[in-house]
Amino acid sequence: MRRLIVLVSTMVLPLLVGVMLLSGVALAEDVEATFKQDDLEGTYQTDRIYGDARSPTPTSGDADSDGIPDASDEPVNAYGLSPSNTATENSAALANAFYGTHNIVLAPGNYLMDNSSRLVVSNFSGSLRMQEGAKFVFTNSAGYGITFAGGTGARLYNLTSSFKTTPTSRVAAHELFLFDTTTDTLVKNADVDGSAAAGLLFYRATRPVVDNALVQHTMADGIHFANSVNPKVTNSTTDVTGDDGIAFVSYNKGVPQGYGGYANNVTVKKSAARGITVVGDRNVLIENFKVDETHSAGIYVAYETIPTYVPSGVTYRYGTILNSAYYPVAGGDGWSHGFGIAHFSVGPNIIFDTVTVTSSRVACTGGSSPDYPPTFTNITCN
Repeated sequence: MRRLIVLVSTMVLPLLVGVMLLSGVALAEDVEATFKQDDLEGTYQTDRIYGDARSPTPTSGDADSDGIPDASDEPVNAYGLSPSNTATENSAALANAFYGTHNIVLAPGNYLMDNSSRLVVSNFSGSLRMQEGAKFVFTNSAGYGITFAGGTGARLYNLTSSFKTTPTSRVAAHELFLFDTTTDTLVKNADVDGSAAAGLLFYRATRPVVDNALVQHTMADGIHFANSVNPKVTNSTTDVTGDDGIAFVSYNKGVPQGYGGYANNVTVKKSAARGITVVGDRNVLIENFKVDETHSAGIYVAYETIPTYVPSGVTYRYGTILNSAYYPVAGGDGWSHGFGIAHFSVGPNIIFDTVTVTSSRVACTGGSSPDYPPTFTNITCN
């Protein structure tokens, strides 16, 4: 049966919040009553450069001007990283390799990385190109990944990673690739397999771009933008995530609200929480999306009592949602909030346009936003 929806019923989503703070990078984890969501806590405010997300700038040795260095023009330059190194040796070489404007090129092979402690790269503004068959292999399933702290214009091509043993338990704030306060970072053609927390996480970032990424088997979010300006994700897929597949989030904890997010041609599969979320950001456009199998809502816009900012100016359009609240999670009952389209306590100008919801376990749409009810146009419920 197909029906066209204009108005939705409402219900209240109770939230229970707990926060855990870790030393080092300012990070925290939020736990809700029915599902978990990554939380990052900032301790200061920083002015940001505002503007649109940019396309890759052609680099030297880029004959076709696609922003990706050509293999024939890029000799191997590993700066001490090697498949023949021990994990400890590669981890020790990391800071030297990711230094300044180095252009790193890694030959095929497994680059073991000892991630029992946080691996931090500071102010990297160069490039990394991993040739086909090159892969970072992290040795500690409960460990951190690599943190990029600061830096402008870093370009990561074919970023490929896995673990010796894929993580099976979530560890708070142990993101695999964390980009903290970076500017104009490009991650293109990534294949991230496994993380004890999020796979790709951008915090207080300006104009980060993720294009053609596959992020899978994470214990928290797949791709997460927190308090970021003009973040962009295109042509990307998350698969089997322990929390939301793709998230645009702004935590109201002394850091400016993120805005200008954009997602196009993205797919979320098998999420243990929600599919694509906007929690606290403003002026976000998500289009040409597909969400298939979530434990909770398919798409979700909300203010949450973490606290976050109130989201406004958010549009989801031209999307398909399948099997919301059908993805099984052991011991969890988040499916009770598993609408295809969900909204809670949103601000003005929230729009859902031309979205098809098929096989939602709870209802096609639902939520509670009495102050600013969202606009629903051309919503098809099957």
